[in-house]
Amino acid sequence: MSSTRLPGKTLMKINGISCLDYLIKRVLKAKYVKDIIVNTSENELDNKIVQFCNKRKIKFSRGPEQDVLKRMVIAVKKYELENFVEIYGDSILNDPKIIDSAIRKFCLLKNYDFVGNDLKTTFPPGFEVEVLNSRALLKSDIMCIKPEIREHGTLFIRLNPSIFKLYNFEYKNKFDFLPELTLDTQEDFDIIKNIILHFEQQKIQNFGLEEIMQYLSSKRSLLKINNDVFRKWKQYRL
Repeated sequence: MSSTRLPGKTLMKINGISCLDYLIKRVLKAKYVKDIIVNTSENELDNKIVQFCNKRKIKFSRGPEQDVLKRMVIAVKKYELENFVEIYGDSILNDPKIIDSAIRKFCLLKNYDFVGNDLKTTFPPGFEVEVLNSRALLKSDIMCIKPEIREHGTLFIRLNPSIFKLYNFEYKNKFDFLPELTLDTQEDFDIIKNIILHFEQQKIQNFGLEEIMQYLSSKRSLLKINNDVFRKWKQYRL
């Protein structure tokens, strides 16, 4: 809720539904997701997120605002997780089919610490999915000492393929563009809102990445809305 570029973005509403609620509903459509844990900070502003969770009887965990890695470790220990899926809270359009695909790959590959699609950017930003075993996360918590790395949660794991066993799966993009659909700024909110309202008007409920890409291919002007938005994470991504 304390985002400097878009304060309160987590609970901003699109057609009466908050961004967080929208994301949760999409994630729960994944066949292999058993439960949801909203992982938020101890900042007083995020009390609103806790109230949101309590009202809907959704599990939650809280930890340091800047130390996202520690926040994740607290959640893993609190709920005694052996494996878990990490979905970024600003990826409200995330596709349940991609989530299921990541979980299947994690189960089939076996003995991998991390299976995800963000070691390299081939999926549009806003569709990142990571599946991890908790042992790797706890190990990274012990090894990682740099605050600027801990701020990005799983980043220490992603940056150290010599320590952790990593697997990245890629998007076979049939289009000649890659939209950025992560919610960081008002410009991002405007394009995401446009996408959601378009599919609601068309009465299409279960739209995913392919449908979004098809829509944006016919609405190229929308891509210009957030073209110039700075993304801090890009310095760590191929």
